[in-house]
Order: sequence, then C-alpha cells, then structure tokens
Amino acid sequence: MKKILIALILTSLFSFGLAKGQNSADDSTKLDLQKVFYTWNEAMKAPQYVCNLYLNGRTLDTLSPQIGKMVNLRVLLISKNKLTSLPVEIGLLKLLIRLNASDNRLTELPSSFSGLQKLEELNLSNNKIKKLPTDFGNLKSLKKLYLQNNDISSLPASISELQNLEVLNLSNNLLDSLPHEIRLMTNLKVLVLEQNNIDAHSKDIIKRFLTQTEVIY
Repeated sequence: MKKILIALILTSLFSFGLAKGQNSADDSTKLDLQKVFYTWNEAMKAPQYVCNLYLNGRTLDTLSPQIGKMVNLRVLLISKNKLTSLPVEIGLLKLLIRLNASDNRLTELPSSFSGLQKLEELNLSNNKIKKLPTDFGNLKSLKKLYLQNNDISSLPASISELQNLEVLNLSNNLLDSLPHEIRLMTNLKVLVLEQNNIDAHSKDIIKRFLTQTEVIY
C-alpha cells in the first residue's frame, strides 16, 4: 500500500513538472520580437510581452508609470507628443535598445534613466532639456545620441564614459565649453557642435585628441 502511495505521489509531481514546463514553453512563444503595438490599451493587455511600442504623434502629455511593466520592451517611440517629463519607472526597461522621445517638451531626465544599460540609440532632440544627469555615462551601450535643439548649457564629465558612442549631435544648444574629459571619446566618429559658442580651449582639445572624429561647427 505504501509503495502504491509513493508511486502515485511521484507520478503527480512528474505530471506537474511537465505541465509547468509546458506552460513556460507556451509563455516563451508569446514573446514576438517583431510585433509592433500602436496603442497603449492594446499593449497593456499583456505588457510583459510587448517588445515594440510606437506612440508617435498621439498628443500625449504624460507617459504612464505602467510603462515599467513592459520588461521586454526593446523599442519605444514617443516622439511628436506633448510630454514634459518621463516617469521614473522608465528605468525598469532593462532591455530597451532604442528610445525616440524627440519633439516633446521634456526639461530633464529622471534619476533612474541611467538604468537603461542596453540602450544603443537615444533621440532627445527638439525638447527643452537643460542638463543631463551626472551619471549619464552609465549608458555604456549607447552608440548614437541626438541632443540637438535643446537648452543644454553644460555636459557632465561622465559623458566620456560612453566609449561605444559613435555619433553625438549637440547642435543648437547653449554650450560655450566642453568637459576636458571629452578627449577620451576617441571612438566618436561624428560630433556636431554647430550653433553653439564653443570656446577656443575646447576646440583645441578636440583637435588634439579626437583626430579621427568628423567635427562640425
């Protein structure tokens, strides 16, 4: 009798394990890296399975903190809206590769922004950003950074830590100098500084150290 009972228990545990494994397999098939969601309501039906969210030109004035539930999000396009800020929860998007928040009314970035460790392309052009977070350099994967047409008057020294950065557009801001550490950004291919008032000292540093960089004043 005892042997039969043990056999039944083992059979039940084995069946449960198979069912659990089957559920995991089923869950993984729901993650479609190519599928694009075009509305917030559609995306929030199953936020954990959203990889691409396109909300361009929707006259949004806020981005819900619920964005933090989209833990598998790779691409977020929210340009041409009326956003004045981004929620702190955006820092939870650990797999985000591309973020376009251009043509909004952003004045600053949340303190959690440096948590976007996988981010490769960031477009914040045509906003009202005055400064970048001091730990902005934590975005180690960043390759393309577009900050043109903002109100940035200085850059944090940590920007030199963006060693994978290839394109940096800072045109039409309020810059009159660059941090000395910019000399370390030797992988930079294109640096756009037109419509600023960059001083001679900064230009000299660029000329001496960024010899392989195409610089546009």
